[in-house]
Amino acid sequence: MCDPVFEPNDTEAQATPLGIIDDCDGNGSAFSAQLEGDGDVDWYTYSASDVFGCVVDPTRDVITPAPVRFCKFVDCASGQASIDGCPSGASAATSPGGYPGCCKYGTNLSNFDVAIDCPGSDDSAQILMRIDSGPAGECTSYTVNYHF
Repeated sequence: MCDPVFEPNDTEAQATPLGIIDDCDGNGSAFSAQLEGDGDVDWYTYSASDVFGCVVDPTRDVITPAPVRFCKFVDCASGQASIDGCPSGASAATSPGGYPGCCKYGTNLSNFDVAIDCPGSDDSAQILMRIDSGPAGECTSYTVNYHF
């Protein structure tokens, strides 16, 4: 059995809250967990605040020894989000809640930068991250580094 550190977080509604981060935070944050086989799904969410005078650069790096699928979805505070581009090798996706985003499968999930566009000049948003599709019958460790 894998370490169930953030469980239950198998659905968008059960996403593990990671707190608040803003675009002035040069260090961002990170967390580590495990997928339990190919049927486990892990969801995480954080509030991202766009502070006047700082620059939004929503970067993600996923470090994992085995291929997994990583997705990022955006729920803008000011209305419907649009995605201005997915990282190389990623494809556009929509969360179960209807939020736009991007997904990529593999082990090279560094610089997972999704260009978000919220209505108006404020890009504050709720960010949702999903990790799934780990190898069958294995506990797959992963670390996610993120910044807004």
